[in-house]
Amino acid sequence: MTHDEINEAVAEIQLSETFSKLVDLSQTVPVNTNDKEELKTALTTCIMEMVRGLDNNRIHFDSDNDKAMFHGLLTVCLTIVFDGKVNAEKMSMQ
Repeated sequence: MTHDEINEAVAEIQLSETFSKLVDLSQTVPVNTNDKEELKTALTTCIMEMVRGLDNNRIHFDSDNDKAMFHGLLTVCLTIVFDGKVNAEKMSMQ
């Protein structure tokens, strides 16, 4: 997305209850997102809980697009945690 597209998207969802909650939570997040290791620790924690939620059917999607975007977000987080070097072979449990 371009900078203008991002601004348009933000303007579109500013009235969202979820967006408002995220903005409020971001004001008190106990993570220094400018510190790479703190950010990676926070993302790892979130990834683990989201994966557990998905694996245990606690997270449900009504559309394929919602599911794809959620998985896309988790993929970006995983890539950040592993500095862009995710080794699928080493991570595979199969």
